[in-house]
Amino acid sequence: MGECIVYGEPGKWLDLGSGLGLFVECALKFGIDCDGIGGSEYAIKNAQSHGILLQHQLLENRYPFEDCSISTIICNQTIEYLHPDTVKFMFREPYRILKPGGVIFVYSPSKFDCAQRKEKMHINLYTSSGLKRELEMARFVV
Repeated sequence: MGECIVYGEPGKWLDLGSGLGLFVECALKFGIDCDGIGGSEYAIKNAQSHGILLQHQLLENRYPFEDCSISTIICNQTIEYLHPDTVKFMFREPYRILKPGGVIFVYSPSKFDCAQRKEKMHINLYTSSGLKRELEMARFVV
């Protein structure tokens, strides 16, 4: 959260793959206007039970935001669980909705981390250069 506050842009924020909504909850407590979307019905319902409203949506579908409407996007510990084609879309779609000068933060375990490679749910690990290449293919400046 600290890096996002320091380097994020003022305005509307979006947490992609928001899980239980903990980042959204924290952002709201700091007075940051933040939405979250994710594909887990369980996580969405759990967040709602704590007063956090998240949007239930698969990340491979067009996001319900206007072009150039989001200033900061966070994708924390999400892409390692997704099919590579979904990740490609997930990086193109934020490019569409980010305001000019907007920022995207992507946090994911490294392909070189042996413990992370053993995680059965991790189907899509990147090297730092591979992640950089994916972001650049989506037209981001890294």
